[in-house]
Amino acid sequence: MMNRVIILMGALLVTITGSVQAESSLPENLQQCVELGIRNSRALHSDLMEIQYSRASLGESRTRFFPSVTAGAAYTRLSEEEPGRISLPLFPSITDSYAFTLSLRQPLFTGLSLISDLSRNRSLLSSHLQEYARRKQELVFEIEKDYWELFKARRMVEVIEENIARVEAHHREIKDHFDQGFVTYNEVLKVEMQMANTSLLQIESEAAVMLAQARLNLKIGLPRKAVLEPNEPLPPQHVLPVDLDALVEEAVGKRPDLAALKFRLKSAESALTQSRSGWYPNLYLTGNLSYARPNARIFPPEEQFETTWEIGVVGTLDIGKWYSTPHRSEKARSRLAQAMDSLVLLEERIALEVIQSYLALKNTAQAIGVANQYILQAEENYRMVRETFQSGLALNTELLDAELSLLQAKLKLTEASVHHEIAWTQLNKARGSSTKQ
Repeated sequence: MMNRVIILMGALLVTITGSVQAESSLPENLQQCVELGIRNSRALHSDLMEIQYSRASLGESRTRFFPSVTAGAAYTRLSEEEPGRISLPLFPSITDSYAFTLSLRQPLFTGLSLISDLSRNRSLLSSHLQEYARRKQELVFEIEKDYWELFKARRMVEVIEENIARVEAHHREIKDHFDQGFVTYNEVLKVEMQMANTSLLQIESEAAVMLAQARLNLKIGLPRKAVLEPNEPLPPQHVLPVDLDALVEEAVGKRPDLAALKFRLKSAESALTQSRSGWYPNLYLTGNLSYARPNARIFPPEEQFETTWEIGVVGTLDIGKWYSTPHRSEKARSRLAQAMDSLVLLEERIALEVIQSYLALKNTAQAIGVANQYILQAEENYRMVRETFQSGLALNTELLDAELSLLQAKLKLTEASVHHEIAWTQLNKARGSSTKQ
């Protein structure tokens, strides 16, 4: 019996310890969420595999410049002479033949095909590296956006709960006034209706918390039911950059997606050069080393191993490619023109994205100022109306309006502050900078 108790206590301890460890492994701030999201991202892992593939392709293209060396060995058994057939003594009959060969083929000129292929693969690798950086920037932005959306939803729930506490206190007071015969039951119903409306708003806000939590968990690779508590305060209001044109120029110079497209443009140029290689001959340095018994180059043939070698230059021209080379070049020129058009369009989209992010940051900064002023007025109005209501000089509806105005003011400030932070991260992403600047 005692052993069973010990086993059950041990199992309970392991369960509790595992639960504590699981809780402690949850990210505690935005930076940890970003690090976890990068570590668990399948999209980033896929991009890394693409980079690995491109790096291997580049290494393979380099090997084509090396000579091709082929080693071979052969044994041949010849039929013996039939009896009575005349043979000349000068040429003995050798029935067993052995041969060991070593051949070399070194490309000297391939119509710029090998050089173009190397340049194309090098540009593709650089493009994939920039694509990885772009994907990482976008992932970081999405995680930060979802994190602050969760922060906003939880903060709104707190504001609504504060309002519910005020309205409940108001409800107790108006209920006492009704019991004493100072107000009608209709006034009690007005307060209860506001309590019901606020409760509905609380339900919607709690649903928004669950949705924002699930979205963030999905981004960073946590279980769907994991609960995060963003407890770090919002950063202070950011200073609005002065020169919008400088931001656009910075984005054009630093955006990884634009850099990736430029490398793809270089790759298309190399592909065009490679497509024209069919017009030119190919030159190869060739060499052969033969160790054979008998050696065909030794006359007369002898039943012993002999070594011979040869070296030369071979030129080939595939005239048949002249029919297909114009079409390959035309396809390559079309891809190059598409890449050039895409580059111009992307530069325009980047400029528009920077402008939109700049205006969003500017508007949210102004909204924060208005919301702060609104809160000051709403708090002062609520204080004055509540004092006059307790003195019997203000109506019940006036206090309800003051409570509602204070709730709306705090909700607007929370929303404006979070949107301002999201606009800041969006602007940094648009100009190709770190969101932590």
